[in-house]
Amino acid sequence: ITPVRQGGLGLDATEIGFAFTIFAFCNMLSTACFPRVVGATGRLNLIRYGLWILGVSMAAHAALPAFDWGCSATKIVAWSSVLSFPRVWVANFCFSISTMGIAASAPRDHLGAATGLSHSCGNVARALLPPVATW
Repeated sequence: ITPVRQGGLGLDATEIGFAFTIFAFCNMLSTACFPRVVGATGRLNLIRYGLWILGVSMAAHAALPAFDWGCSATKIVAWSSVLSFPRVWVANFCFSISTMGIAASAPRDHLGAATGLSHSCGNVARALLPPVATW
């Protein structure tokens, strides 16, 4: 599915499915733990430390292909999934906290518009930044 000659890692459908399963598990776990973590740390501390963890995790994940692993693609997917765990976990927390902030600060009669605008801006960033960063 992802041939090496075309810049891929040579992964097959099973390995890609494994990675998506790990991501789904991370999402479910972070959703279940979110209320307790916010209660224990507070929103500001969680987003402050979360953004640091997010940056370090993304840098480590981006550096992953630079290493000569000398091992199977399955092990590369496993390490990628391990490095993605904190990124997925913290990204969910930060997104939830920003949505809570918008909901708390927007006027009630414009809450839907403010939330929709926030999601639209996030989607535009996710659509445009990867091509710009790799150009």
